[in-house]
Amino acid sequence: MSKLEVKVVDSKTGHSLEGAFLSLSAGKTRITGTTGASGEYKFGKLSAQKFYLTAFLKEYQFKFDHENIGKDGSVIIQDGEHLAIELRGKRIAFSAHGHVEKLGGHSVSFGVVTATSIGKVESANVQSDGSFRVMGLLPNTDYRLTFDQNEQIIRTIPAELNVNIDDDEEIRDLIFYGVYERKLVTIEGSVFFEGEEVKDAETLSATERLFDVDGE
Repeated sequence: MSKLEVKVVDSKTGHSLEGAFLSLSAGKTRITGTTGASGEYKFGKLSAQKFYLTAFLKEYQFKFDHENIGKDGSVIIQDGEHLAIELRGKRIAFSAHGHVEKLGGHSVSFGVVTATSIGKVESANVQSDGSFRVMGLLPNTDYRLTFDQNEQIIRTIPAELNVNIDDDEEIRDLIFYGVYERKLVTIEGSVFFEGEEVKDAETLSATERLFDVDGE
């Protein structure tokens, strides 16, 4: 049986690309896998025949220019062969990274950040630590970022963020401050004065209304 080892790297930096989805097919046979931190994935126990390799990773475009693979992704596997191929991905889109937090400084643990442009929409879930990464933003394109899908937050400061990918660079350190709906708490009680005669204790009562601006 034969083996095929695929390594996926960034064509500009040469860095390994983790999370690239690979598919190797021949007739009715289809084998899939995802690259690890090293950018590698190994297809084992292959029969000697012609396979077709495809690769997918968001924000990247792949071209087959290795000597052991055709421009259409075709790979000819010989019996008992251990073949190694390097795939180079060209970065064609980028990401906006940021954080959502409350006015008091604590992280907002859920919600969705959406990037909108003319005819284009990309979105990302806010993680438990308040971080987000909106992927797939095209260079030289204006995007409007907004936060929603968290009913506890009535608005954000700012209401929206405007970004533009320039010079093929990631956008980082974006921040939304979430303003929570005020939670009104009513505290009622009676006040008694020791040593004094009180005829009607019900008239000596107090009500205090409190709210927490941070929603906690």
